Amino acid sequence: MEMSAPALAKSLKALEQEYGVPLLHRSVRGLQFTEYGQVVLKRARSIQLEMIRSHDEIAQMRGQKTGTVAVGGSPVSAALLLPAAIDSLLKLYPDVSVKVVDTIFPNSLERLSDGELDFVVGPMPLAVASKAASAFEATALFYSKLGVLARADHPLIHASSVSELDAANWVIIGSPTGPSSLMEVMFREAGLGVPHIAVMSDSLAAIGPLVRNTDLLALLPLDLASHGGPLEAGVAQIRLAAHSPSIRISLITRRDKPLTPAAQALVAQVRRAARILVQNQKD
Repeated sequence: MEMSAPALAKSLKALEQEYGVPLLHRSVRGLQFTEYGQVVLKRARSIQLEMIRSHDEIAQMRGQKTGTVAVGGSPVSAALLLPAAIDSLLKLYPDVSVKVVDTIFPNSLERLSDGELDFVVGPMPLAVASKAASAFEATALFYSKLGVLARADHPLIHASSVSELDAANWVIIGSPTGPSSLMEVMFREAGLGVPHIAVMSDSLAAIGPLVRNTDLLALLPLDLASHGGPLEAGVAQIRLAAHSPSIRISLITRRDKPLTPAAQALVAQVRRAARILVQNQKD
């Protein structure tokens, strides 16, 4: 139900009186939420999302195949798991809408915590998983091997040791404290200093052209550059003698928020797709 502008202003004024703090700030740019208002807005959005989920859940319990499921997917999961999982879900829930959000750590956990997402499929560093165990449940799905990727005619394409990459510039996805921190470990084990991260991106779509068209290197899941992967064209692996690290792709949910039947069904299909992927990797 929509609220008129006067009614909304009256409600906000009542909230300001109740909380004893200003929620809105008037400036030349118009009305803006204060830091207190941002807190109230964030909580209100979370409540609204949970009300929508409760409506969906009751409808699905009554046998309706409607509603929305929002899943956060890392580049690897979006390429390898979600297409098959979503295809299977839509056969069970033909009228459900699935919202796929490109997410990377740690933004993925923030959006899950805020209620924007039903669950996340992606990496979650083990150190973080242990600290966040009270709020999140992370179940391992599969391990994705990392490799150094570069444009096919890169001057360092035939390098065989990490030391040969010491002066290179790197591009990473997400925060240096996330899965990309494994690159620092790789350098440290080779007796080198911290690698130079020249570009940080939140988008795999941006990293692809950067690796293809510049001298930037990237430590990424090799599945992304495999046959049919989004980085297959124009990108090659620099095959190092050093042991390549792996990242754990997990299914991450909130412990305090139950999933709707449709979300549970999509989780089951993600698990099924992961089992098939692991079996294919063994074969």
